[in-house]
Amino acid sequence: TTVRRLLGLEVFLFDQRCPACNSATLDKYGHHAVGCGFGGERIRRYKEMCDFIASTMRKAGWEVELDKEDVLAEVSDGAMINKRPADIYVHRWRGAQHAAFDLSVICPTGASNYVRAAVEPGYSCAKRDGEKLQKYLQACQEAHIHFAPLSCESYGRWSETALDIFHRVVEVLRKKARFISDFDEGSRFYQKLSFILQDNNSRMVLARQRG
Repeated sequence: TTVRRLLGLEVFLFDQRCPACNSATLDKYGHHAVGCGFGGERIRRYKEMCDFIASTMRKAGWEVELDKEDVLAEVSDGAMINKRPADIYVHRWRGAQHAAFDLSVICPTGASNYVRAAVEPGYSCAKRDGEKLQKYLQACQEAHIHFAPLSCESYGRWSETALDIFHRVVEVLRKKARFISDFDEGSRFYQKLSFILQDNNSRMVLARQRG
């Protein structure tokens, strides 16, 4: 299923109504399937990816929290409104400065992306990065928190911002590891992260196959 979808081959026999959301068209190439928000698979994919990235950061020596609340707060009409930019919150990311990382998986073949994504590699990731930065960057800077979006396309491409973060994690991990080559330590992280993404994508496709 994964290989067929990545090669642009059909994963369903024909277009049909999605049995999960019961509203959108489930195209035969699986584009809708890997972005459908019904059924809980998208949340599972997000959680498994966050868990793995966080566990790798912990292995590298950082203290990490997932889905940390009260990172930012605003007052609106006398009520506190919490902002949650930290899918992954890392204590003392650089020196004494903490960091908040926001994970997103975007489908480049979605209606709002496919025209430009077809001619601009990485467009979907760059667009999502811009949206997240506009939403959280200034508030995080005012709170002296380093903020970075971790944007990934459903086919596996990561934004340059995310790759910079991962590069730092892998470099720190390599320095801590002994008797393991640099290639092995770095490739293990990227291979496992890619597997989690594509495994969950395939589960989303298979869950929408009609018996």
